[in-house]
Amino acid sequence: MITIYQIHLSDSDIIAINARGWDASPKVNAYSKLSNFGHDKWKPEYMQYFELTYDVDTDDLDKAFEYTNLWENDRVRRITRGHSSSVGDIFVKDGDCYIVDRFGFTNIGKFEGFN
Repeated sequence: MITIYQIHLSDSDIIAINARGWDASPKVNAYSKLSNFGHDKWKPEYMQYFELTYDVDTDDLDKAFEYTNLWENDRVRRITRGHSSSVGDIFVKDGDCYIVDRFGFTNIGKFEGFN
């Protein structure tokens, strides 16, 4: 089983982006940096902005990415609203956290509360 965490932007976050740009808040700034640069801009304090979004019935990171982009619903359990997996999302497999990078995945370690 792989669990997927994403940063979700609220309507108020979007309004703030439109008014003040990508530096509107620390959460918005983290989302922007990670979705554009992946692990190159990773900071452990960004974990506070992630929400559990999906459980995926596989132990293969590439398959989990595929399933959450092709929506094989029999393998994907939606926990909360989310988007297709993309750069900057966190995949957790056996307690290790992997960030979806511009090419593949990068292991960013273990974090309390992410399993």
